[in-house]
Amino acid sequence: KVHRTAVICNVVVHVTHSFRKKGRRTANTTTPARYSNHFIGHAIDVNLATPNGWCAALCLFDHRNPHAKCFINTLKSIGLRWGGDWRPKADPVHFDDNYNSNRTMWKAKFRVVQDACEDL
Repeated sequence: KVHRTAVICNVVVHVTHSFRKKGRRTANTTTPARYSNHFIGHAIDVNLATPNGWCAALCLFDHRNPHAKCFINTLKSIGLRWGGDWRPKADPVHFDDNYNSNRTMWKAKFRVVQDACEDL
C-alpha cells in the first residue's frame, strides 16, 4: 500500500522509525503511547523526498506540498491512520493500521513480538 501510494504521488518514502522494543528509548522520537502500534510492528514514521523538496514533520502537517498531501490523503483513503489527525498531540510523520483498536488482539501480538526480540 505504501509503495504503491508513493509511486502514485511521486514521492520517495524514507522510513525513520518502525518497530520499537518496549522500554528502549529511540533517538528523536516522542514517548510512544502505551498501546503504540510501533511495539508490534504495525506503524511507521516517515519523511518524504518530493519533487518540491524534502518533507518532514512541519511540511507533512501544513499540507502545502501537493505530493505529500497526495500521499497522506491516499493512505487515509485506503484505511491507514495518519498521526497528523490526532489532537492535541499531532504526530504528522506517523502512519499505522489501527491494529491497537482491538486491545485483546494487540496484547496477544505484543507478547509474541516483544518476546521474539528479547535479545535486541
